[in-house]
Amino acid sequence: MADDAQQAPSGASETPRAAPGRSMADVLALPDDLRQLFTWMRRQGDVSRDDVVAHAGQDADVAASLLATLVAQGFIQPVEGAEGIRYRPRLSSRPPRPASRRLVLGD
Repeated sequence: MADDAQQAPSGASETPRAAPGRSMADVLALPDDLRQLFTWMRRQGDVSRDDVVAHAGQDADVAASLLATLVAQGFIQPVEGAEGIRYRPRLSSRPPRPASRRLVLGD
């Protein structure tokens, strides 16, 4: 347990890298309904549950269930604002490829 406590600060320093979310490969592995919803959300930016209900043509309970699944799996994050809770897509950025670094650094 002491090791976990000692590693927490380094984990905290890595949080910004881990925070963005899942990769596009993860998105492609989602079931069709969740993948289509996430893709739509990504184009929209922040959306409300009512936006999801209107887009998906589902009732509020089904929309809430889809959103809860995406939140639990780290694909979206709830953001509380003046208008209530909105949902924001989260994707991690790709790390640079080794060849890209050589080009940037020079021959």
